[in-house]
Amino acid sequence: MPRNRSNSFCCGGGGGGLWMDFEEEPKPSEERLREALEDTAAGSGVEKFVVACPMCMTMYEDGRKTGGFEDDIEIVDIAELIVEAVR
Repeated sequence: MPRNRSNSFCCGGGGGGLWMDFEEEPKPSEERLREALEDTAAGSGVEKFVVACPMCMTMYEDGRKTGGFEDDIEIVDIAELIVEAVR
């Protein structure tokens, strides 16, 4: 991801954002998903967007729908990947 570590980009849900309507376009979650699909070396080869927070899961699932990324990427919690790996 182009923005990471100390220059990371939030899902938009922190500080009560989960319950707010954003006036800005695109929504932070939509922009982050766009970055994953367009601004990374893997580009359209990205299949999963991995989160480790229930709030991020909600925000990115919403951004996936409102941003038109439903056919492009799956939002998964890291715990799901761990369960899949140990089976």
